[in-house]
Amino acid sequence: YLLQGKFVKTQAIVFASIIGALFLYRVVASQVQLRLAYNRLKRAPAPATGKPKFWKGQLKVVKTFDETPDVRTFRLAPLEGTTLPFDYKPGQYLNLSLTIDGKPVNRSYTIASSPTRGGCCELTVKRDAMGTSSKHLHREVNVGDRIAISAPAGKFIFDGTNADSIVMIGGGVGITPLMSKIRYLTDLAWPGEIFLIFTTRTEADIIFREELKLLAKRHTNLHVIVTLTRASDDWKSERGRVTPELLNRVVPNLTQRLIHICGPTEMADATKAMLVVMGVQPAQIAMESFTSPKQSGSDPMLADNVEQHVVGAGAISYGPHTLTFSKSGKSVDVPADKVVLEAAEAAGVSIEYDCRSGICGTCKIKLLSGRVAMDAQDALTAHDRADGSILACQARCLEDAVVDA
Repeated sequence: YLLQGKFVKTQAIVFASIIGALFLYRVVASQVQLRLAYNRLKRAPAPATGKPKFWKGQLKVVKTFDETPDVRTFRLAPLEGTTLPFDYKPGQYLNLSLTIDGKPVNRSYTIASSPTRGGCCELTVKRDAMGTSSKHLHREVNVGDRIAISAPAGKFIFDGTNADSIVMIGGGVGITPLMSKIRYLTDLAWPGEIFLIFTTRTEADIIFREELKLLAKRHTNLHVIVTLTRASDDWKSERGRVTPELLNRVVPNLTQRLIHICGPTEMADATKAMLVVMGVQPAQIAMESFTSPKQSGSDPMLADNVEQHVVGAGAISYGPHTLTFSKSGKSVDVPADKVVLEAAEAAGVSIEYDCRSGICGTCKIKLLSGRVAMDAQDALTAHDRADGSILACQARCLEDAVVDA
């Protein structure tokens, strides 16, 4: 046709127009079909499993895996049966209730496994010299042990229904919620582009290294970029921290994509600020961070008695007491074994919550009068305490009280 076009162009032009139209139709039709599939997934109701929204109980350790010299994965399974007693979403976490040196310690750890594998869940924990709970898990918890948990909690979620691509930026053990999402999306053969930019110190510190290689080989839409801050001379890939130059080079159209960040607080905050300067809208960025562990001697969760968590002066005298909700105008009698959140639920008063373990801070409300005692108050800052804030999921009335709810 090209040769004939030198003499009779009309036939070549008609042929080229038909072929071009067919190619254009293929491109447009594939995008329309993909969008329709996303919309159907969004509208599809969640399957009724009969499992509670929030579950408390024990799971047993059935297997452990050493991911790096100081990172270990704990596989948890139900005490009976082959299915977890709760459902969770990729990116959520468990709350662990541990007893260390005879004292209660509550800690949250992200679930690194995928919800598609309902027979167990996995926690990947880095041992830290300053971390009371992480040292305990590495040194004392073995296969066959039982761990008291409450689950699930957390809103750092991505299941593929709210965007057609995602960029994940992780630092150190902050890769765990991102790994849950990657495992979930690849298990479902999700068609969107997945970019993982993972920064850590050395090759020995690359968590899930071999699994990420395998997943990227099997799923061409998964792009894994590892950058090392203390790379050896033999390291052939990226070096240094995450920079604008690196992101623009490895992620096409970065400013148009949803971005999830997880890592140490300093790293996560700096990365978010950098992305905003690069033109990414704050609404496109979701972030979860963690701070370095405290010295165990200053850890409020290691308090010897509950009096250290009393809001208001006086001797402890648990209920029943009258609890009044000022905004709704409702009052209820609260027995000694009920916390403010449970009393609110019984009275039909709405208080937002998430972890129910005193860690996330979602249920923070003001105590207007009276006194309460809390078993945990990790989520309260010094300013919160001075302002009279309490955690509804932890507070038990010591006398008649009024709360701002």
